[in-house]
Amino acid sequence: MRRFLAIALSAVMAGTVCVFAACGGGGNSGNSSKDSGGSTVTEPEKLVYVSMDINPEIELIVDKDNNVVSVRGGNEDGLVLLYEESGIEGAKIDEAVKKITDLAVKYGYLDENNKVIETIVSSGDSDFAAEILSKVNTSVTATAKNSGLTVATDGEGA
Repeated sequence: MRRFLAIALSAVMAGTVCVFAACGGGGNSGNSSKDSGGSTVTEPEKLVYVSMDINPEIELIVDKDNNVVSVRGGNEDGLVLLYEESGIEGAKIDEAVKKITDLAVKYGYLDENNKVIETIVSSGDSDFAAEILSKVNTSVTATAKNSGLTVATDGEGA
């Protein structure tokens, strides 16, 4: 039953991420404008997609104000890590990454035998992607250090 719930949750969250990606995050968070017909046109370059792979894999969508607008587990371990967790969606990116890193340490995904986090950050705005990548890497290393781990971050912006 728990596996079924995790699979169902994954499908729902995947759909949510696809909607956010296609619609630029939804709502009117300052990332949209009106076209000549009065329809809302989103500016996807104002969003950043962040993939953190510790195994678990966690995927985040971040808005121009550095707020996490969507979070999901990218694989089964990611779903387990995020199961019943709150406070990531809606948080600033550095706080969200801190919480994810703390959870990874707590559940044994990040330890002395597994201490590399691969991060991919992509956006239509390369400067914004680089800024978010820096925040993610800084938050990961500081949080891991507080847990007594020296973690390597292997990240790239696109």
